[in-house]
Amino acid sequence: MNHRRIKTDNLIPELRLVQDLYDDHHTLVYPAGTLLDQANLAAIQQMPVNDVIIAPPDSSMSKKHLRQLFFQTMREIGMEARYGRLMNQSSTYEWLADLFVRLMSDAWTAHLLFSLKQWDVYCFNHSVDVFVLGTSLARKTGNTDLDTFARGCLLHDIGKRFVPSEILQKRGKLTQREYHAVKQHTSKGAYMLEDLGFSHREARLARSHHERLDGSGYPDGLTTETLDQDIKTIMIIDVYSALTLERPYRRPLPANQAIERVLNDHHQYDPFFYFAFMEMLDIYPPQAEVELSDGQKAWTVYKKDTDGPVPVVRLHGNTDPLQLPANLSLVVKRVIGWNDERVQQLTQYHQTQFIQSLLDNHYHTALELFDVLTDGMRVEEIYADIIELNAKYLSRQKRIGEMTSRAYDTAIEVLMAIMDNKMSEFYPSIQHTGEKMILINMRARQRPSLFDKLIHDVFTVNGWDIYHLDQGVSPESMSQMMNRYHVNHVVFVIDDDQTQHTFQTFLSNIQRWVPSCFLMAYVHQETHWRPDGVDIYAHSIRDILSQMKTKHLLSS
Repeated sequence: MNHRRIKTDNLIPELRLVQDLYDDHHTLVYPAGTLLDQANLAAIQQMPVNDVIIAPPDSSMSKKHLRQLFFQTMREIGMEARYGRLMNQSSTYEWLADLFVRLMSDAWTAHLLFSLKQWDVYCFNHSVDVFVLGTSLARKTGNTDLDTFARGCLLHDIGKRFVPSEILQKRGKLTQREYHAVKQHTSKGAYMLEDLGFSHREARLARSHHERLDGSGYPDGLTTETLDQDIKTIMIIDVYSALTLERPYRRPLPANQAIERVLNDHHQYDPFFYFAFMEMLDIYPPQAEVELSDGQKAWTVYKKDTDGPVPVVRLHGNTDPLQLPANLSLVVKRVIGWNDERVQQLTQYHQTQFIQSLLDNHYHTALELFDVLTDGMRVEEIYADIIELNAKYLSRQKRIGEMTSRAYDTAIEVLMAIMDNKMSEFYPSIQHTGEKMILINMRARQRPSLFDKLIHDVFTVNGWDIYHLDQGVSPESMSQMMNRYHVNHVVFVIDDDQTQHTFQTFLSNIQRWVPSCFLMAYVHQETHWRPDGVDIYAHSIRDILSQMKTKHLLSS
């Protein structure tokens, strides 16, 4: 019997009703056998019904076709550059294929995974990838009941079925609001699996694969004491798979760089599992300390002219790189540790080169470095941690005489051009909220500064409509404009202490003409002065966004 009673909130299309469904007037609305689609599913969720009995559609696939599906998917994702030596033994490949066929012979497992494939093919490929890599690592590290763990890997992202496809397939960076929507997939997936009768272990893999040992993960912020072997395994695999597979918004990272990314956040992962993962693939990032099969200790090294799966090492006490032989007469036996200095040095190098490219008016170089520095960031993080911090650095260097006005103007012009480029990338997917804001430039000159543009852009990507005014506008004219366009929020961009008196006078006039107006002041230079009578006062993008979320003006 494949019938299940499931809460209406957990329904997805292509399920089949097993019983007649009546409305509160006892009128038959949907007879037994109805196949759910987006329209009738939404209607059912509006009815006074908490749960329904459903079954998967009658669309079982033969074992032969399931095996073909596995091989076809592996041809797309199972490159040696990603899998290293994992698939060198045909017995490993056959074991995984047999396990996939056995698990997918269950009607519910197959339906859920095929539904995910129809919704977003990347999510399907990623799920199969996590199944292959996760189950292989679980077997290597002595995990028990591999069938249950493997099914949990296959279904770990089933909650993505509830995330709007336009967010999953978005080609640009996600906003914090979109990222919040994506994060719901963990709990939604777990609730659905529990509702359908899957085991607690399988549901936990769906819920907790984004948790981290240091408590920085989601949805529950769990720490190492409450995370078991299953979660410590899948959290590494999930990240590696996401970094090395083709994504709508980014090209895949090389395997050793993806592993290096995981190791750079080593406090979030258990070293036993990420060292075992490297050994399983026989892929190592630079600066991994290893023991060779002959007992010698060495460091793996990075060489641009080396291409292939065989590691290059530098023996302890020796400065010359050693290419390990292709006949595998000398191999890495185990990983001992890792030195993260290279990642720190590389990040600092990219930051230094980015500033220099701005000063040299090298737009294309600066744009390439900008993309490197912002890789993996949310949209708001890009504005707060890259654009604002670099703009403040340039402003400070000019103020203390370390940079000429001409050099500063050049750098700011290039940075603003990059902002224009990114806004053209972000804008097509902006979801307008209907919220409106007036942005007032508190300088005597008319030309908007980078900091005006910064405030404009960060609110625009959050769906606000922005109207620009300067300090020359009269409070009466501004009041009329606010009434005409139904605007109730005003943000002032204040550059320096010289505008304090002008601002305070202007603010008093506005409060007299528009007493209900919500007022914000963004002062990008650190100062002890704090204006009177504003609802939000902030020195940084992070601060102003945080205060707006606290006041429920922005969604999380």
